[in-house]
Amino acid sequence: MEMAQEALGLYIVSKLEHDEDIPNASAIDTITPKDGFIAYVTTDIDKYKGW
Repeated sequence: MEMAQEALGLYIVSKLEHDEDIPNASAIDTITPKDGFIAYVTTDIDKYKGW
């Protein structure tokens, strides 16, 4: 989960730094995984600013 949080944080910070829109999250009930599971990922973007 830690890697997912880092990836999400870096992605969002990159979007913000390039003045790009951050896409809305998908509705959880519209996602159907073929194999695996669905998990919510949260992140603290302040941790990744200035990387």
